[in-house]
Formats: sequence, C-alpha cells, structure tokens
Amino acid sequence: MTWIFASGRPYTSIVGEYSVTLLDGTSKTFTNPSAKNANRFPAYSRLDASATYNFRNGSIGLSVFNLYNRKNIWYKKFTSVSDGSTSQLVISDITYLGITPNLTISYRLR
Repeated sequence: MTWIFASGRPYTSIVGEYSVTLLDGTSKTFTNPSAKNANRFPAYSRLDASATYNFRNGSIGLSVFNLYNRKNIWYKKFTSVSDGSTSQLVISDITYLGITPNLTISYRLR
C-alpha cells in the first residue's frame, strides 16, 4: 500500500475578462490573470493498494488506484459564457481519476 499526501500545488487563476472591439467591428475577449502562482489547490491525498500472487508459470495481480475515491483537483478550467450583451466567467474543477481497479495476468510459456 502507498499513501500519498501533498500540499496543494500553486496555480495562476483568471480573475476577470474584458472585450475589445476591433477596427473591423468584431469583438475579441481577453482574460485578466491573478498574480503568478497566487492561489493554491486543496491538499492532495490518495491511497493505492496492490497484491500479486505468483504461481509456477506466471502471476496474477490486482491493484487499486485512489482506493478511497478522493476527488483531487488536477486543474481548473476557465470558460467564458456569453448571451450576447453580457459575458460571465465559469470556473470548473477538473479532477484526477477516482477509484480505478486494475487486473494483471502474466503467463510464462517456458
């Protein structure tokens, strides 16, 4: 078994956005970032477990990634949603895989 714990990684957030009307009449949206690495993700933790049974001509193994299914944040996705007259910045948390079981089978021919 392996337990991993780490403090939250730093990241640069988007704090707002603005639009500029170009000379050809089209509009372009730009974002305002926060100070570099001014924010931190929550603490990261995960428990992994594995077991292997060896027999005469091979082995069979079972492993489980993120055994207690913790929703660790991988990164934040920033999306601008516009209804024509106003726009809003929507922030979504993208997480790592949840509980992930793996089965391995190995067989030696000789």
